[in-house]
Amino acid sequence: MADFTSTRRKNVILEAYRGVLTGVSLGFALPAQLGDTAGRVLSVRTHRSEAVGATLVSGGMQFYVALVFGAVAWAHHLTIVSERNTVAGQWLLIGLSTLSLGGIVFGLVRRRLVQWLSGRPTLTRFAAYWGIAGLYSDSEIGLALGTAVFRYLVFSVQFYCALRAVGIRLPPANSASSIGLVFLVKTVTPAFNLLSDLGVREAASLWVFAPFEQSGGLISAPVLISATLTLWFANILTPVLIGLIWVWKLKISR
Repeated sequence: MADFTSTRRKNVILEAYRGVLTGVSLGFALPAQLGDTAGRVLSVRTHRSEAVGATLVSGGMQFYVALVFGAVAWAHHLTIVSERNTVAGQWLLIGLSTLSLGGIVFGLVRRRLVQWLSGRPTLTRFAAYWGIAGLYSDSEIGLALGTAVFRYLVFSVQFYCALRAVGIRLPPANSASSIGLVFLVKTVTPAFNLLSDLGVREAASLWVFAPFEQSGGLISAPVLISATLTLWFANILTPVLIGLIWVWKLKISR
């Protein structure tokens, strides 16, 4: 019995891993998060409507973490880059802070909101997709949020190491806030190109790091782009190439 349970757990983990890589590969060709969602859902043999809801919860967690860290990053950025501490910059900070607090409120009322939406006649057909959000317990939501934070920190450390590798050495606080802003822009900007988010991170990095100097000069744009492309190859292109193995095995059914 124990061997059967262990085997079943391994199969579930492998299936989830395949779904993630398949989603990354499809996300390479489809706009925004459609490819990622489609890849994960099509990799599941049953209960695909619930899988859509679970994917939305996962994506929402990742979005919220990037939003909160981005709000903190923008607040610090305004303190070190005075020319950007304008009225517009302050309003942006207020907006980010409001959305961050709104995420907490949404988490507290999510079950009642799901029940209310499910009771709307015009929305009943979609209840199977978002209803899964109301089934998660608070501890499960907390675990998912902690996992999203860990994922965010891993990517941040990767970015910091890539910057150091190409010779960009800023104070840790400045590097952390700059990385947070780049990830914020990357998260809120839908990818509508065939190369996923290629170009979004690079453009954001050029703007965020523009005011900083080191060794008596501004940070070189080619050097900065080299660091961001390193992340793109490691976190996007490589998983896409691996995920192509399972894309061709997808069984699209109703």
